[in-house]
Amino acid sequence: MVVEAFLAIERGHSALETFSMVLGIPSMDSKTFNKCMKNVCQKNKDIKFEMLELSRNAVRDAHMRENSNLQKSAVLDIRGMMELGRNEDTRLI
Repeated sequence: MVVEAFLAIERGHSALETFSMVLGIPSMDSKTFNKCMKNVCQKNKDIKFEMLELSRNAVRDAHMRENSNLQKSAVLDIRGMMELGRNEDTRLI
């Protein structure tokens, strides 16, 4: 939790040491801080990947309901089907 807080304010171990010194409490070792930071970053990556998969599946399911003749493994080009992005970028699902 402490590591996440310092990452959220874009500070690292040295800021944690200074903060701990001001409060008069022992600081976390830099190796421990880095290990925790690595774990937080990996969990964030995992969650981002999971959210992307959920989004892809939701869009695919919606298109499958609208177009029952699509095969389950079909590659969907959703360019022009959604007004959210309003750019020429193509996303394949």
